[in-house]
Amino acid sequence: MPNADDDSARPVAAGADPVADALAAGDHLVAARLAVARGETARALEIYDRLWRFADALPLALQLERRPLAIRLALDVGDARRAAEIAASIPRQASAELSAAAAAFAARGRHLDAAHLAERAGERATAATWYRRAGSWLDVGRLEDSAGRPHEAALAYEQARARAGSDDERAAADLALGRLLARAGRGADAARAFQRALRVPSQALPAGRALVSALVTLGYPVAANEVASRLRRQRPDLPASLEDLVALEAVDAAAGAFAPVAGVGEQAPAERRFKVLRALGAGATSQVYVAEDTLLGHQVALKLLAFGHSAFGHPGGGNAGGGDDQAYGRFSREAEAAGRLRHPNIVALYDADPAAGLFVWELMSGGTLADRLQDGVPLSPGAVRRLALDLLSALGAAHEQGIVHRDVKPANVLFDAAGNAKLSDFGVAHLADFGQTQTGGLMGTVAYMAPEQISGGRIGPAADLYALAVTLFQALTGRLPFLGPDVVAQHLAEAPPAPSLLREGLTPEHDAVLLRALRKAPEERWESAREMREELRRWPVHDGARTASETGTEPTTASPGPTAAAPLLAATEVPLGRSGNGLLFASDDPRLGRPVLLEKRDAPVTGAALEQLRAVAALGGPFVQRTLALGDDDSTITYERIDGPRHRLQTLAPLLATLPGEDAAALTRAHAALIALGAVSPGTVDVVWSAGGPVLQIVAVADDPISGPPGDG
Repeated sequence: MPNADDDSARPVAAGADPVADALAAGDHLVAARLAVARGETARALEIYDRLWRFADALPLALQLERRPLAIRLALDVGDARRAAEIAASIPRQASAELSAAAAAFAARGRHLDAAHLAERAGERATAATWYRRAGSWLDVGRLEDSAGRPHEAALAYEQARARAGSDDERAAADLALGRLLARAGRGADAARAFQRALRVPSQALPAGRALVSALVTLGYPVAANEVASRLRRQRPDLPASLEDLVALEAVDAAAGAFAPVAGVGEQAPAERRFKVLRALGAGATSQVYVAEDTLLGHQVALKLLAFGHSAFGHPGGGNAGGGDDQAYGRFSREAEAAGRLRHPNIVALYDADPAAGLFVWELMSGGTLADRLQDGVPLSPGAVRRLALDLLSALGAAHEQGIVHRDVKPANVLFDAAGNAKLSDFGVAHLADFGQTQTGGLMGTVAYMAPEQISGGRIGPAADLYALAVTLFQALTGRLPFLGPDVVAQHLAEAPPAPSLLREGLTPEHDAVLLRALRKAPEERWESAREMREELRRWPVHDGARTASETGTEPTTASPGPTAAAPLLAATEVPLGRSGNGLLFASDDPRLGRPVLLEKRDAPVTGAALEQLRAVAALGGPFVQRTLALGDDDSTITYERIDGPRHRLQTLAPLLATLPGEDAAALTRAHAALIALGAVSPGTVDVVWSAGGPVLQIVAVADDPISGPPGDG
């Protein structure tokens, strides 16, 4: 009988199915190899798996994109790191696949890894079970707390404290238990828990902030000030007022509902995901803070519901009234709307826990359109053209998803550091079919409100186009179309003036677009944002670079998303070769004031290609090349051009070996996301080693040779 491990395949009798013939003859290894040669990958995988030749089966499972099976095979050959990489490549939205991968880890006794994946899949009860088996009691408590089971959470935190293997672990349990007790109204018990945690250096800062908050609640402001003073001696950057310090503690406590930053194959870190840096602003129902997100690897905006929550994490408990319920409903609508929209001109929602009243938003450092218009000075026509194209692109995407914003106004238009406009605040949006009527009083801002919205009529996309026209009118002329005193009556019955009569240099094209959008009857306005955008492209583009006063910002960094922009100003274009989809050029963008790459696609970017481009652009982060703009021709894409040595690798592994664990995990997640979106090939890794570290390239010259990782000479 031939040796099954012999690499030479002995002759097999010819038949209709040589694989079956080899199996019948007992030559299972030969049968597997024949199946591979015949392109019967699934069949070969099954045979290798039955033979326990897991190393041979693993690449076939990956080829078939059967990642849960590939994880099990990697674990069976003892390659836990490879299993972790495969798990990281599973998209967050693939909940069934994440669940199966979690089961694969659990079946091999890796319960902590299984719990992380189950939590990513949204299966919190299953995750809690596996966290228990892994002895990760802090995570058990966190999940029980977020599920509204404070008693079970308290028991888990007590277990974590009792079984702690170090002072750091015990202090973390005390801090979590104290926060739970504080929300339940047991301030004195909470303060004692915080005092215990305060004695351990690793938890001194968060425990100190929590103790300050508890002492203020208990009515001991002198003691709270004393603790705060001690904290500031160690951390001078802490807020000077007790009120701000208490607010930061509220954010940190709410952020505890999110999973800590730990990937598969890693132990859960002691620190929380968010590091609050400073307060950004506050409204009637929410507060916004700048924070460092250690999961995403960059700064974000944390939006926290400003009124009280019950001990179960939901508003409305205790003394909460109807106002709280309305604000919570607005938060929930905003989360749902943002979750349905991924577009480069809509402020990205990275994460949310409505039960905790906390959103994780993209940080917009360029301010608002309201800031730029507050002095009554209009923007340049070129800047308004770019602004209009950005916002119409955003509204078009929202309307296609059945969402009417209902509150388009300058305060809800934000800018990133590169000057790209993004629409925010979908908290009053309609999320169902078009044609709903106005209920519950006016929702929106009267100065920008369409007549049908004021009068309680049926609301559709035309209402957003009206509000946008008011906003653009103000940006072009420096004033609103209706100045009062009875603004409501003017919106309902008075015709607006032509913009060209109010500012020299505006054209009939400006008048035509805005005056049609400002008609009283919705059916007489533009039929869609797309139609209005196509007509608005006729607005003249003024030559010459815009000044800082015209744009309101000095461009410093790239936008995380492509934006419909005016054609690039004249610049030298140096041909580099072909990318996978067109021609690639090096250039300098005078608008951004930085070097860029231009990819001129062979075909316009529409349909599925446009959706892919939007999704890739929305990834953001320090490890992915930024997509800056999609030109008016719908074929020219602008990317950031990064200085530094460039390498083309066959796998990610050599690069990961050069990085710290946290950076390696973030880079793995970014690469997995690009593969899942079809933006890069699994077998090729293009990376530039910039001054700040490695950056994965989305576009590169297709025929560049493969090189070794940094440090290979």
